[in-house]
Order: sequence, then structure tokens, then C-alpha cells
Amino acid sequence: MGIKIRKYMKIIILALLQLLSVAVGLSQNRNVFQREVNCINKMPLRVAYLTLIDSLGRCVNEEFLDSEDMCHYALVGEINSDMNVLSTIYFDNQNNIRKIIESWPDGGYLKKIIYYNEKEKPIYMIYCKDAEIYGKIYCDEHNSDTKKSATRCSYNKFKQVEMGYSINEIKNISNVFLQEHFYTPRINFKIKPGDKGFLCSSHIYMSIKGKLTQVGADSIQISFGMPIIINSIKKKWCKISSVFNSFIGYIPTDDIEIIKP
Repeated sequence: MGIKIRKYMKIIILALLQLLSVAVGLSQNRNVFQREVNCINKMPLRVAYLTLIDSLGRCVNEEFLDSEDMCHYALVGEINSDMNVLSTIYFDNQNNIRKIIESWPDGGYLKKIIYYNEKEKPIYMIYCKDAEIYGKIYCDEHNSDTKKSATRCSYNKFKQVEMGYSINEIKNISNVFLQEHFYTPRINFKIKPGDKGFLCSSHIYMSIKGKLTQVGADSIQISFGMPIIINSIKKKWCKISSVFNSFIGYIPTDDIEIIKP
């Protein structure tokens, strides 16, 4: 009996050590990816808007597109209120896609943000399907390290919530655009007062390092992915307001994603 107990204990210990090793590896990956995300946000990036073109070569709103019309994707450098922007795409100086932002058309809430490494492989994503399903995922080809609302998430889930179109589809139409917009001014995502962004947290703070709450000032309900404005910055904390300039509260800069331009 004692031999069997020792055998089972050995198996349990080995299993725990393996789980610990995986957890440490994921944590290290997360730190590596976060450093790369920070570098991407400091890079000079060119911006392009992915939209739909109808059979006559006009940018159209998908909502009003006739089912019989042929349409395809196109990249444009400027947009107007009549266009249906599927994604905002950011290219580095080597013409690699480094970041993609999508928002929901009804209200402008965050839909997803994906960061890519220099090989255009996804390394980090923030997504918000609705009030119940949202999260942050650091991921390589084998493992994922998540902070999320849902109880289960994997690399396959990461791929499922990525996009309805592929990187290859974007790359196939990007060459001409990037050549024509070679001298377009670059932007970066260094955060500053007045910037618009998304709240990537389901709560805020009443003061710097203060009380956590899901209801901001003036009884504003806090939700993951809501659009916000940066009022001021103190060290690694931001004072934020709603898009209607109503003060909400405070949040660490790591829980904000900026929208530019």
C-alpha cells in the first residue's frame, strides 16, 4: 500500500511540476509579447482603412450593398461618413502589418485589436464580442495566456475570433496602396492627453490606486471596450472621461488602447 501511495504521489508531483513549467513559460512569453506590443506602439506606422468596393469601383457601406453586386476589399488613405470601414490597419516601415483595430459600428465600442510580430504572426489580441464575452490574449503558435471573462480559451479560440478575412488578402491589395502613400506622415501610439481610446477593463478606479468600481462618476456604467477620452496622465495612470466629456474615473495606462488618427 505504501509503495502505491508513493507512486501516486510521484505522479501528482510530476504533473504539478509540468503545470508550473507551462505557467512560467506562458508568463515569460507574455512579458516578451508585452515588450513587443510596447515597441509597436512607439513605431512610426502608416495607416490604411480597409473598406468595400462595389462593381463600379465605389466605396460602399456593407449595410446598403445589394446582394447581386460584386464587391471586393480595398485600402484607402482617407474616409468619410458614407464609408463602411471594416478595419484600420497599421504598417511599419518594412510594409509589415503590425496592428489592426476594429470597432462596432453601433456606438463605436471596441470589437478587436490585434498586434503582429515582424513575421506578421498574431501575438496579442484584445476582443469584445459583447458585455459578457471579452478578454486579452497573449499567444504564440502553441500556447495562450489569457485574461478574460469567459472560463475557457485556447489558441483555436484566438483564431476563431480573429477576423473574417486573412492577412494574405490584405497583403494582396496593399502593395499599390503602400507605394502611393509612401510619403504619408507616420503616426505612433504614444499616449497623451486628448487622445481617444478604448477602455480595456471591466472596472475603473475612483482615484489613483483607489477603490475599484464598475460605476463611474455621474453613475456611468463601466463596460469593457467602451470608448473614452484621456483627460490627463500622471505616471502610469490616466484620468478619463466619456466621449461626451463626462468624467468617469482613473485607470492604469496598460488598460487603455488608443485610437489614431
